[in-house]
Amino acid sequence: MNGIVASILPIIILLLLGFLCRHYWLTDKAFWSNINKLIYYAMFPCLMVYSIGTADLSNTDYSFIPVLIILVLIFISVIWIGKPFFKDQGFWVAFIQGAVRYNSYVFIAVTLLYISTDVMPVIALITAFLVLTTNVISAFILNFYSENQIGLVKTAISTLTNPLVFSCLLGLSINELAQIFPVITQISWLNRTLEHIGDASLALSLISVGASLNLGVFRYHLMGILLCSGIKLLLLPLAVVTTLIWLEADPLLILVCMIYAGSPCSANATAMTEAMGGDYESMSLIISTQTVLCVLTLPLLMYIYGIYQGTPGF
Repeated sequence: MNGIVASILPIIILLLLGFLCRHYWLTDKAFWSNINKLIYYAMFPCLMVYSIGTADLSNTDYSFIPVLIILVLIFISVIWIGKPFFKDQGFWVAFIQGAVRYNSYVFIAVTLLYISTDVMPVIALITAFLVLTTNVISAFILNFYSENQIGLVKTAISTLTNPLVFSCLLGLSINELAQIFPVITQISWLNRTLEHIGDASLALSLISVGASLNLGVFRYHLMGILLCSGIKLLLLPLAVVTTLIWLEADPLLILVCMIYAGSPCSANATAMTEAMGGDYESMSLIISTQTVLCVLTLPLLMYIYGIYQGTPGF
């Protein structure tokens, strides 16, 4: 067993481990809530700061970022045009977020485990710019259509202080400073500490995602949830891959962008939707469904792309 199977199987096992632990052993919700806080506010930021701060960004091409942003905006526009077909406005707001937001845990962990840390610059750019884009759009829509409006200034501040966005920006700043003061990234004990924390975050984050799976979600808003999941997990990544192939982008870059586009909706969307008075229950159902389905769709996308590249990996 090699290639895609050997790379994806450990990810599936970690997801399954998290699911089994959550439902048959560590059943306390507070425990998993604290684990998520540890990953989101401490461990992943350490990974991002270390990996980006020490990465070689001298030959990094930024041109793919506008392509991803434009594709996201196109998908949002199409869904916006289809608003009259939604009987429930709250579900429509959740639907938009579910179709374009992505789970950083899944994206970063799957990409680094399946490929390597060599693609960290690409991950950093996607995280910084696409988290910023999708959070601002989601906050704007929620602010316009929901009960608890927080205002554009607070929305901007909240986005910029997002741990992943902030850590990416900090890592990029350190990377630039290191060009003048190389000693910044040559503190061996600090580098090893951050590296160990980052390595641990990958496995723990996938276990946490597995713990959040809810297999009972298919009873609610079944067709709408499946449609949203199909758009997010299949149509968006296929659109990204097709566009980047047409633009003759690097195959490895296309693979990373495909994993980004094919990752399920961010778990943070539920908290954000609830805080702003939106339909957080539908949002949670969409996220849970996509998280379950991505265990099948991500390996499928990677396999198909491998066949296209002539390296299916089986």
